[in-house]
Amino acid sequence: MTLDRSGASDRRHGDRDTSRSIGHDVVMPADGKRVPFDSEEYTERTRTNSCFVCRLASNSYGEHVVYRDDHHIAFLPRFHVQLGDVLVAPLEHREAVADDFTTDEYLSLQAVVHRIARALA
Repeated sequence: MTLDRSGASDRRHGDRDTSRSIGHDVVMPADGKRVPFDSEEYTERTRTNSCFVCRLASNSYGEHVVYRDDHHIAFLPRFHVQLGDVLVAPLEHREAVADDFTTDEYLSLQAVVHRIARALA
């Protein structure tokens, strides 16, 4: 297996590539053709595996953590959309964006978002 500059790896059987890993659970066919999105498989995978933020918070991923306190974590995403992207999340698993937070918890998370944004400005 070899790694390229993006961190993706090639799985090789002899002299031919059989797949390309672009994440822990995502594999593209070696021919590079698009594959239809399988929503049933995705739903099953997301319900049976731990979420990526929980795995990151437990140090299972190698993402670059830029901020961490007793309740929050901020890290650089594996696949950047634009320069300066930082993901901010609570350390405790939450599924609903607002409903799973008290007002104070939500405002505390937004204070971290503001702090990170000011640091990047």
